[in-house]
Amino acid sequence: SITNSAHISILSPCQSILSRLWTVTDNCGNTATCVQQIEIIDLSPPTIMCPPNLSVGTNPGQCFYTGTLPDPTATDNCDPNLEFTCSLLTPTMSILITPQTQFPKGVNNITCFAKDDCGNQSANCNYILTVVDNQPPVLICPQSVSVQGSLNPLGQCKAVVNNIAPTATDNCPMLN
Repeated sequence: SITNSAHISILSPCQSILSRLWTVTDNCGNTATCVQQIEIIDLSPPTIMCPPNLSVGTNPGQCFYTGTLPDPTATDNCDPNLEFTCSLLTPTMSILITPQTQFPKGVNNITCFAKDDCGNQSANCNYILTVVDNQPPVLICPQSVSVQGSLNPLGQCKAVVNNIAPTATDNCPMLN
């Protein structure tokens, strides 16, 4: 007959060893034993999926968006609590996204990855955050005025009016 007994040693969340003692006994009562060790390690990276592309409005009075973004989703063979890292990609650098990150008006490229407790890192996923200026400019009209006309040397009635241009402000720079 062949029998076995097993003992599991958990060395870390990422590595365990299963020690199995095998015993064989023949019809005459003779026995032989051997030990088998099975090492269980997590070398598999998580699989990640970014949220779909999305559009948001600028913050009130600002030409950027600061706020919460949806998290990516991911799965892993051993770790149910993955750590996500997302960055804003600019032409010159990669900026780690925090709750205070200011996303400028326009198209923002975002890249993310997931990491498990064993240090296995997923491939990157990417999505686009488009920040749209939905706030109208503020136009301040000059006060209405009455002016007295006078005849010029050509006999025409003319008037000179100064400071009659309106002023305008906007949360995002305006075109001329």
